[in-house]
Amino acid sequence: MQPRHKAELIYDRHRCRISGQRDFVIKAAGAALIRVIDNGMVMSQIDANWFKFAVGALTIFAVVGNAWLRRRGRAMKVETNK
Repeated sequence: MQPRHKAELIYDRHRCRISGQRDFVIKAAGAALIRVIDNGMVMSQIDANWFKFAVGALTIFAVVGNAWLRRRGRAMKVETNK
């Protein structure tokens, strides 16, 4: 669908740029969380296999949370004025 006005095109490009930055921040926060878990487990002298378990549990939690948020978002009814 082609934008009808130049302002719509600028808005669309700006929205893509913002979402790209948001994705980067989320990924960076996830990587930092994994590093914190790793460092904490090393300092506590916990076996490396538990780190794999922690990362797996964190991944499952993220996938389930993402699915729940998508379902909740689709259930919301948002009106837009065109």
